[in-house]
Amino acid sequence: MEKSGKIILAVTMSVAMTTGFLHLVPGAAGWNFERLHVFLFNLCTGGSVLLYHSGGRRRITAAPALFFAGALAYALCAFLGFYVAAMALAFALAGVVEYVRAARFSFFPAEFFSARAPAREKFHHAALLCLSIALIASALVIFNSEFVRLVAYPKLRLDVFFLGFSFPVSLMTMGLIFSLLAPAAASRYRVHTGLIFWSVTAGVIVFFAFILVEAVYAQLFISIMLCASVAAMLIVFLRGTRDGQQRMLLASGAGFIVLTGVTGVAYVLFKIYFLDEYPATGKALLSLHSFISLYGWNLSGLLVVIREKEFPLAAGIRPALALHWMIVLVLAPCGRESPVCAVIATAGFIVLLCRLLFAPGRDGGAHSNLNW
Repeated sequence: MEKSGKIILAVTMSVAMTTGFLHLVPGAAGWNFERLHVFLFNLCTGGSVLLYHSGGRRRITAAPALFFAGALAYALCAFLGFYVAAMALAFALAGVVEYVRAARFSFFPAEFFSARAPAREKFHHAALLCLSIALIASALVIFNSEFVRLVAYPKLRLDVFFLGFSFPVSLMTMGLIFSLLAPAAASRYRVHTGLIFWSVTAGVIVFFAFILVEAVYAQLFISIMLCASVAAMLIVFLRGTRDGQQRMLLASGAGFIVLTGVTGVAYVLFKIYFLDEYPATGKALLSLHSFISLYGWNLSGLLVVIREKEFPLAAGIRPALALHWMIVLVLAPCGRESPVCAVIATAGFIVLLCRLLFAPGRDGGAHSNLNW
């Protein structure tokens, strides 16, 4: 990706991180900064990078650029309460995604049902399809919650779309993980990857349904299944890939998603047994879970796509990964309550992005070991 695109995305992600702490600012009560926090990262950055990845070019084309502008407008309209405009933008953005999906794959996702289709193609196609579905669903949720109230589920509101807009980025990153498998490993683990694909895609959809109806014991079962699925994905990835910087970044990301699964199970258990007595602890655990998902797992995949043709980077990435884990597990969660930690976390995040987005890379795809 060209430098101008990296700068725009780095600024967007930094602003997204900052908005996660704006509730600490005096006078911020009454403003729902959580929408900006989630939408700027998952929808604006994640959705645009997914469309860029689908184009298969080094330069940003019209579709991801148009999507980024529309997603930014959508995020601001949702934040400010301009709901009619937000609904119109959601349908328009879904149209852009469907245009890209039809050009890259096909309208009907035949890859999902083919045993011969590579896992990376299944996850990539699923990411685009889930993004367009999430956008349409968000418009319908706005219409229901703000205008007609046809469905009365308390959880059916726009703020729950953390999961809806995070899932496409997650699926894209899983596709990257399976794209790194050596051909022999891809053949050896074909059945395993097929099971992982269906358990993850179907599991998250069912989990979202259980959130809406507040079926907590069913949520516990599905969250345990999802945790086991991502752990299996990590094992397949480590056994079936060669050394390299992309492997290192994605292995770190896979570690984050396994931890996301563990904290997800822990939160559901806490909700069942302790949430009424210790609501602040439950809120802190959910905040940790969301930071690990957004700024740990999802960021790892975004970084690999953005630098896709530039690996290996001239500088080592181990110190940056250590900083990454420190921010996600300690500084950012503490920053939800401490202004000092919030400032340190934001500064560290900017340093991390500068290190991994703008470190010199070697020219072209000749040095890339990522199998597209």
